[in-house]
Amino acid sequence: MWRRYIQVFAIILLAGFSVYSSFQYWAAIRRNLDPAFVINDPQSKWEKRILAINLPSNIGNEIGYVADWDINPNSDPIGQDEEYVLTQYTLAPLIVKRGSGYEWIVGNLTLPQTNDWLNQNFKGADIHYYGWGIYLIHRVKP
Repeated sequence: MWRRYIQVFAIILLAGFSVYSSFQYWAAIRRNLDPAFVINDPQSKWEKRILAINLPSNIGNEIGYVADWDINPNSDPIGQDEEYVLTQYTLAPLIVKRGSGYEWIVGNLTLPQTNDWLNQNFKGADIHYYGWGIYLIHRVKP
């Protein structure tokens, strides 16, 4: 008789623990869930920043790209490379190439010495700042 009560008690205890564990797991997932992740993923944020640039229609098919690594080679190479690839993806079908030897150049510049570097390397150029370290540089032809 007691054996039957112990079995029923064990089954109820096991079922109760199972329900409790499931609830704790659900609550942990709910706390860490970011419902806006699909909308606010890093690629979409970067795309929004780059698409804010007012590119003229006569820009041609190639554009240059400079970043913090052009100012300081010791700056974050992984982050810079990711942003370069995302810029290429966002501006396609334009061909985005590293370097400043182009008439039009996208700059991804966030270092404190950015303004000094721009003044030294792009004298006479039209430079437009779009926020988040994003620049559009136009070398004016004489």
